[in-house]
Order: sequence, then C-alpha cells, then structure tokens
Amino acid sequence: MQVRLCTAPDEPRLIEQVFDVGRGVLAQGQLSPWEVAWQSAQLLLDTATDPALPLHWRALCRDHLHIPLQELARSADDAARLQQLAELRWRLATCAPRVQD
Repeated sequence: MQVRLCTAPDEPRLIEQVFDVGRGVLAQGQLSPWEVAWQSAQLLLDTATDPALPLHWRALCRDHLHIPLQELARSADDAARLQQLAELRWRLATCAPRVQD
C-alpha cells in the first residue's frame, strides 16, 4: 500500500521491498512466478498511471516495470498468458489506466 499510495515519495527503496516480498512468497511456494510478477507489474503500472500521484514517483514505478515484465515473458507458457502480457505492455506503452470489470 505504501507504494500504491505514495506514502513516502522520497523513499524509492519501497519498490525494492515489493520485490523482496515477492521473492519471499516464491520461496514459500505460495504463488507461481507468473502470479508474483503479474501482481508486481499491476501494482507498479497502476501506480505509474495514477495522475493523483507525484510525477517522480510515477516515473520511478514505470522505470522498475522491466523487472516483473522480464519474469512474465519467461513465464508466459500459453496463449492466455501471452495475451495478458501483450495487454500489459500496451498499457505501459500508452500509460493507460487499467479498465476495471
């Protein structure tokens, strides 16, 4: 929540903590690499496209998206995941907010 709400905009290490939590979840076998990377990417992209947040924070989140995107590309093992990855990349390319169902 600290990353998404930008509660500490001068603390970029919060983003690394998101990745640390993801690695811990993976180590415990609670989620697959795809699920961890997907959730991390969604968090960072939702934050990066939120116009209510400071521009430097949004840019920092966008700059870190390559990390979960690389894992998603490695883990995309079927057509549905490839489609999800393509949609995520489109959102990143256009900085479009997520469309909620």
